[in-house]
Amino acid sequence: MAILLMAYTWDANKNKTSESITGGMSGYGFNSAGTTYDDEDLCFSSSLPPPASSLLRQIWCHAHDERSARTDQSVASPTPFDRLMHRQTYPRNSFLSQTGTTPQEYHNMNHNMNRRRSITKAKLWLAFCLSLTTASPILPQASACTRLLYQTGNGTYITGRTMDWMDPNAQTALWVFPRGMKRDGGIGTNPIKWTSKYGSISTSFYDIGTADGMNERGLVINLLYLKETDWGKVDEAKTKTLSAGAWGQYFLDNYATVEEAIKDMANPPFGILAPSLPNGHAAGIHLSISDASGDSAILEYIEGKLVIHHSRKHVVMTNSPTFDQQLALNTYWEKVGGDKFLPGTISAADRFVRTTHYLNLSPKYKDQELALASVFSQIRSVSVPLGMSDANNPNIAMTLWRTVADQQSKIFYFESAIFPAVSWIDMNKVDLSEGAAPKTIRVERGNPLSGELSSKLVKAEPFKWLGVQ
Repeated sequence: MAILLMAYTWDANKNKTSESITGGMSGYGFNSAGTTYDDEDLCFSSSLPPPASSLLRQIWCHAHDERSARTDQSVASPTPFDRLMHRQTYPRNSFLSQTGTTPQEYHNMNHNMNRRRSITKAKLWLAFCLSLTTASPILPQASACTRLLYQTGNGTYITGRTMDWMDPNAQTALWVFPRGMKRDGGIGTNPIKWTSKYGSISTSFYDIGTADGMNERGLVINLLYLKETDWGKVDEAKTKTLSAGAWGQYFLDNYATVEEAIKDMANPPFGILAPSLPNGHAAGIHLSISDASGDSAILEYIEGKLVIHHSRKHVVMTNSPTFDQQLALNTYWEKVGGDKFLPGTISAADRFVRTTHYLNLSPKYKDQELALASVFSQIRSVSVPLGMSDANNPNIAMTLWRTVADQQSKIFYFESAIFPAVSWIDMNKVDLSEGAAPKTIRVERGNPLSGELSSKLVKAEPFKWLGVQ
C-alpha cells in the first residue's frame, strides 16, 4: 500500500492543469488542490486540523521565503528565474514588456518553473508526510500502548505489552479464573452466554473488563486503544450482544489457538456494545491475539465491520492509525533503514516503527532468562515517561504498567511503572480446575508487588463487564 501518490497533468505549454493525491496518507487530509494556488503557490485544500494545516503552511512559506530572498538580492540584475518569481502578479503581455523577456524565454522559464514547483512540492509533501509520523501533536489519532510478539531461539514465544493511559488512578487487578465459569455478555436484551473452556490469568482495568491475559493453552490477548473504532449498530432482535469489556475474556475462555478463534470470527456470534469508559472517554479498542505456536491476529471494528489481519508476521501492534495504515508507514521506514534514522516521538506510528526495528534486530535467545530480559528491555524502550498525558486524547499518555506472557512456561509477568520490582503468577501454581474459586490481587499504591504472587491471591467475586449496573 502506497503512503502517498501524486499525479499531475500538463497542457501544451507545460502548465499544470490538474493534480491528484492518493495512497494511505490521503486519509489524513491530503486532498488535491487541482490547479488552484495562492500567491505563495500554497496548496490550501487540506482538511487537516489546525496544528497540521499550520505546519503545512509554514513548510510552504519557508520555501517561498527562501526563493523570495534570492529574488530580493538580485533585483538590480534579475535573472530569468528571479523575474519569473514576480510573473504571477503580471498578465503575460505586461510581464514581457516590463521585464524585456521574449515569448520563447517566457515559455522556457514557465516550463522550468513548473518543473521546479513540481519537484519542490513533491519534496515538501514528503517532508510533511514524515512530520505526521514524527510529531504527535499533529494527529489526534496518535496514541499509546504497544504490543510485541517475540520468538526465542527454542522456537517458543513471549508476548509483551505496555498499558499507557492518562489516568494513573485507573483501577487494576490481576485475576485467576478457573475453567467451567458461567459467563454472559453482560449487557443488551439478549447477551451471549458461554461456559469457560480454559482457565486464565487476566489483568482487569477500571474493574469493568479484561485488558490483558493468557489462558492455560498459551493463548494471549491484548486490548489496546484505537480511536478509529466503530462498533456499528447491533440489531439486538437478531444478534446476541457482548460488552466491549468482555471481548478479550471471551477469547481467553473459548479458544486455544489463533486459527480456531479466527475461524469462529468469520461469522461473529455476537455484536459488541460499548458504553463510555468510567472516565467518560469512548471505549474504542482493538484486539491482538497470539498463541504458543507464534500465530498472531489483529481484530478491529472499522465502519461497523470486523476487520481481521491474520499472519505470523503481525508481531507488533500499537494504536492509531488502523493496522493496515500502520503497516504502510512501517514499510516506508524499513526502506529508510533504522540504522540510519528512526522516528522518536511517543506517537503510535513512531512506536510501531521502533518496536518493529528493535524486534527484528533482537537475537533469538535460547537462554530463557535472556529471552525474557530481551522482551522486557524492548517493551520498556517504547514506554512513555510517567506524568506525560494529553487531556483531549487519553491514549497519548504515560505507561502505567507492562505485562509479559511466557507462552511456553505459562508464567504471566506484571511490572508497574510505580513499583520498583517485577511480579508474576506461575500458572502451574494456581488452581484452574472447574469449581475452583476466582482469585485476585489488586495493584495499588502503598502495596507494592514483587516476586511470585500465587500465595498472595485471595478469593473474590469477579468484576462486572462495562455497562453492567
